[in-house]
Amino acid sequence: MELSKSDKKTARILIDKGILKEIEICNASVLAILTDWKNDKKETRETYGKVYEIVKKNDKYIASNYDGITGIHYFNTVLNMYCKGLVTEEDIKPFSETIRERLIAFKKNRI
Repeated sequence: MELSKSDKKTARILIDKGILKEIEICNASVLAILTDWKNDKKETRETYGKVYEIVKKNDKYIASNYDGITGIHYFNTVLNMYCKGLVTEEDIKPFSETIRERLIAFKKNRI
């Protein structure tokens, strides 16, 4: 779906916000692994391996979903983030009414 210039700007802001939330999710996973290691005296190499795998997997996921996105893919990217809960209904308010309504309708149909 083609977005207007102002809708593209809003989408770019939300995509950046979504990337930060994806990183927060990864950081929380890493923190949980390190907390287990610290509290339970888990094996150091095993812990390092788990942290490495989580970061590597998350980095690959973020790159495949967000790198090289062009304007034509903004709507689908925002829709995916909206369906995953990375952006909220409040976040999509700056979009034009048409785009906002389509996002809400598509989300209802996906769920």
